Amino acid sequence: MLRYGELQPEVDTMFRLTYRALALLVLISLAPAQAEPPSATPWLTVEESAGIVYFVFTAPARVERYDLDARAWLGDILLPAAPTAFAVDEQHLYVSFGRRTSRFSLGGSGEVHLKNTPQDVDILLVLGDQLVFGTYGSLWSLDKLTGAEIDFEEFFYSFQGAEVAPSRREIFSRTGNVIPADITVLPLNPDGTFGEQQGSPYHGDYPNAARVFVFRAKRGWQTTAESSTTPQT
Repeated sequence: MLRYGELQPEVDTMFRLTYRALALLVLISLAPAQAEPPSATPWLTVEESAGIVYFVFTAPARVERYDLDARAWLGDILLPAAPTAFAVDEQHLYVSFGRRTSRFSLGGSGEVHLKNTPQDVDILLVLGDQLVFGTYGSLWSLDKLTGAEIDFEEFFYSFQGAEVAPSRREIFSRTGNVIPADITVLPLNPDGTFGEQQGSPYHGDYPNAARVFVFRAKRGWQTTAESSTTPQT
């Protein structure tokens, strides 16, 4: 685990991250007997917002939803093309279809085009009023409502399995282009511009991994990789 600072204890509530590993098992245990079971097809990603869990699939292109409070499956959202990245907040869905990124209502209607990019997008994150997306070592930040571009940067360290710490406005990821592997942190300034990307002080201490998880800890916060689950001491 890494500690880049201490959180105000009431600030960070990033419970959605636990769904990445255990969502399907939890949902099956919570669902009533008559509920429709989730698809057996592996999903692209899983996200949670406002008590709704979103399972995103590429074939067929759709989003399956589960209401945690009602303990019931909601209607599927059919997507116009196969998604390559997905994010959600309390107002909208954000979906990348290769080089095209769009915004939708929470019900999946009213597509609004936001941006075309030179490469396929596989990183898509929401931080406050900004949308951050890109691939490998290139990231854009946009106004999530207007689509106006705020910043674009090409970084030395690539981004792999990126995740956000919303209250800190920071993006954590694994490197895929250096040996030994590292976990990096990238601040997103309040105006939507990128800060300085930094490697961890534990460079090389953790094995390589495909995804980073950020979660609240009793004495602050910590990050860990999918293949490294050392508990905090």
